[in-house]
Amino acid sequence: MEYHGIVIRKIQDKNQDLWSLTDMWKDNGSTKNQKPTDWLRSSKIQDLIKEIESQSGFFPLWIIKGGKYGGSYGNRKLTLAYAAYLSAEFHAKMLGIVEERIYEEKNPELAYQSGRDRAIAGWKR
Repeated sequence: MEYHGIVIRKIQDKNQDLWSLTDMWKDNGSTKNQKPTDWLRSSKIQDLIKEIESQSGFFPLWIIKGGKYGGSYGNRKLTLAYAAYLSAEFHAKMLGIVEERIYEEKNPELAYQSGRDRAIAGWKR
């Protein structure tokens, strides 16, 4: 996923995609007190994590220490919640991306064309 020309890393396990909350924080120009680690300490967010896990059966958060993929990663729901915390503009952008993907799932022809267009646009940069 890309925002303001910066790629937000995604990792996958066998059950879900997880996006880098750390990349989101850095790319958004957010303040130090909006770091993912601080946000994740909130009791409200801890409750959200428990609820997402109980609904999906999968823990929605990975924290990787050091290395190329170091940082905090969240599943789609946790990523959207963090985007809302960072800024209204970023949250709206993320919601648009999710809506686009849902629509593409319902229309495979559109998904093919949209994916192709995104790949070409990325290649041209």
